[in-house]
Amino acid sequence: MDSFHQSIIEQTNDTMVNRSTPSLHTLPDHIIHRIMNNLDAESLVWSLRDVCARINTIMDSYERYTVYSLLTSQP
Repeated sequence: MDSFHQSIIEQTNDTMVNRSTPSLHTLPDHIIHRIMNNLDAESLVWSLRDVCARINTIMDSYERYTVYSLLTSQP
């Protein structure tokens, strides 16, 4: 194989290796907030709480979740 084609193959392989798969771990906080905006309060708790430490941290600062937590924790 000539050097030109070898170079193209190496660049393609580098691109494929460096490309990350989108997940909750890699999404920016503002995108996760937009996802949360489309969930009702109970879905927030039952679907996202304790998924991972990062999501818990984001939820702890998310106003709708903190209000819901306060309302449900009062006797």
